[in-house]
Amino acid sequence: TLSSVRWIAAVRDTQREEEWYAAVDGVRGVTIAISKVRGSNTVEMGAAIHQQLEELKKTLPPDLVLQTTYDGSIFVRDS
Repeated sequence: TLSSVRWIAAVRDTQREEEWYAAVDGVRGVTIAISKVRGSNTVEMGAAIHQQLEELKKTLPPDLVLQTTYDGSIFVRDS
């Protein structure tokens, strides 16, 4: 059984000097890393996350791009 994918975040309104930033093809963005919990199936979890991301894309403004830059479940699936 798959666990539900939930949006969890801790947000703080602070100011500090920029130490690093994410960019794809020179365009700044936001990086979100998702890790599976021990005992879960990597391939199933990857598929569930991709399905949730496709649903999320439908709700985003047209100029906002959601792009996967690395997915370790593909390596596991194809091995």
